[in-house]
Amino acid sequence: MDSKTVTIFTACGPGFGSGHLQRMLALADSIKDDFKTHIVINCECVIPEHLTPLRIRKIPESTDLIIRDMRDSAAGYIHELQKTAPVLAVDDAGEGRHEADHRIDLLPNLLDDCLYTEGRFLYGYNFIDQINSLTDKEITKDIDFAVYAGSPPRQNVLNILKKIIPENSKTVVLAGGEIYELFTGSRPGYSSAAEVMLRSRFIITHFGLTMYEAHLCGAGIIAFNPSDYHSRLTGLVSESMDITELGEYETLSAHAEQILGEKFHSRAQRTAPDAADIKAAADPGLLVFKKFIKSVI
Repeated sequence: MDSKTVTIFTACGPGFGSGHLQRMLALADSIKDDFKTHIVINCECVIPEHLTPLRIRKIPESTDLIIRDMRDSAAGYIHELQKTAPVLAVDDAGEGRHEADHRIDLLPNLLDDCLYTEGRFLYGYNFIDQINSLTDKEITKDIDFAVYAGSPPRQNVLNILKKIIPENSKTVVLAGGEIYELFTGSRPGYSSAAEVMLRSRFIITHFGLTMYEAHLCGAGIIAFNPSDYHSRLTGLVSESMDITELGEYETLSAHAEQILGEKFHSRAQRTAPDAADIKAAADPGLLVFKKFIKSVI
């Protein structure tokens, strides 16, 4: 193990979602044997038991590098962190982006100096862990639609989708730790969100981590975004990921119901990829990030 200390600073919950935390848990798990690793989480949440020894309340003075992944920052905020250690800003499009000592973009953004390149993306810890548990399981795509509308899901979004998704479809909601059918509320007994994504023909979600995980699981992606900003980000990857867009929560496409009906009735065959192949595809991003840390610490 390197004698250097890395402290990951992240958050989850309202305003943040779960993606920042999930990918930083995956990173912490990946680098814990290479560096003395801490993780500070700016919210109350449960993390995997084997990672709990890494969790601390505040950034220690002994830190050699702070990795900050919690949306856009103010310049003054980065300056405060730099009193302790150099800062690596992750997907930060705020004023603090150019004040940070280092920066990395794991997702595409609308900035002129975007540093995103394919191969840097980090998948969530839970997704990778769940995929690992499915390597010996044969999966068929027997779910028409899976819906991820945040954790917990936004009820107004689910209400909109109930009106436009064919009622005779098999539609499952991913709600954090819960999985239930949209129209009946019944619990179908799937083992994990990853299994649902592998079984789904189409996944309805907003721009973010789940969109990339759905793509890796061989599902067709239907984007339903909370804002024009999220739609513009979706547009950056729409062609490469073959995304169909429904518009935004407040400005639903006039053709949304027709689009979903056509998807439902389409019998184009989609095959669930092998879980071992998904795991292999998810690993390179962690290796690239680890190499980047070693180059700057």
